[in-house]
Amino acid sequence: MNDIREQFLERLTREFFHKKGEGFVLKGGAALRTLFGEQRLTKAIDLDFTNPKRTADSLHKTVHSAIQAAARGLPLRDMQISAPGKADSSPRWKINFADDAGQPCHVEVEVSRDARRAVPGRVKQVLYTPAAAKGIAKFWVDIYDEPALIATKISALLGREVPRDVYDLDLLIGSATPASELVAWAVEHADLGSADPVATLWAHLDGLTWSRFESELHDTPPSFVAERVDETEWLAMKLRVGEYVQQLLKELPS
Repeated sequence: MNDIREQFLERLTREFFHKKGEGFVLKGGAALRTLFGEQRLTKAIDLDFTNPKRTADSLHKTVHSAIQAAARGLPLRDMQISAPGKADSSPRWKINFADDAGQPCHVEVEVSRDARRAVPGRVKQVLYTPAAAKGIAKFWVDIYDEPALIATKISALLGREVPRDVYDLDLLIGSATPASELVAWAVEHADLGSADPVATLWAHLDGLTWSRFESELHDTPPSFVAERVDETEWLAMKLRVGEYVQQLLKELPS
C-alpha cells in the first residue's frame, strides 16, 4: 500500500463531499472502502453525478479543483492530469505522480453522468474515517446503500470476469439482501442478451482461477488479508459468492 497515494485518495474523496448537495454519490471500490476501511483498497474514485442542473463545464471545474486541493501540501512530484472530453457520458480523469521516493502512483476518477445507468437504490450518508491522511477529521459522504452496492457487483460479475467482484461480494454478503427489482436491474445492465444468468455466473466464476487471484487482485485487499487467502480459501470464496448470487437469481420472477 502506497501511503502517499492513500493520503491523496482520502483527501480527494473529502473534496468531492466538502459541500452538501454537489450531486455526487460514491460507488464501487471507494464506497466499499468507506464501509469496510482497510479491508478494501482502491486506486479509483467512482461517482454517479445526480445533479441535473450541473453542466459538463461545471463538473470539469469541480473535479479539477478537487484534484488540485487534494494535492496541496502533499510531497507529490511530476503530477500529470489526463482530462477527458466534456462530451463524455462517463468522463475519467487519470492522475499520475511520484511520491518523495520517486515511486510512481496512479489514481483515477470516473464520474457517470448517464442517468439511464444510475443505480435505482437508496443513497445514504456515511461517516468516512481517514486511515492515511494526516490531520483530517472524519467527514460525511453520500454512498449507495448495501443492497444497491450488491446489485452493482452482481451486474459486474455477470458482465465480466474480474476477481475483485468476487472479493467485494464476499465482503457484502450478510450486510443486506437486495430486493428482486434491484437484482433484475443487475441482470438487465449486465447485457447478457439471451444468455442464462445462472449459467453465466458459474462460467465466470470458473474462469476466475487461483492464478488470476494472485496476479490481478493485489491492489484490492491489503497484504494482511491477501496473505491469508490461499487456493482453498479462494475456491471457498467463489463458492460462497456463487451460491449467494444464484439464490437471488433463482428468486426472480420468470
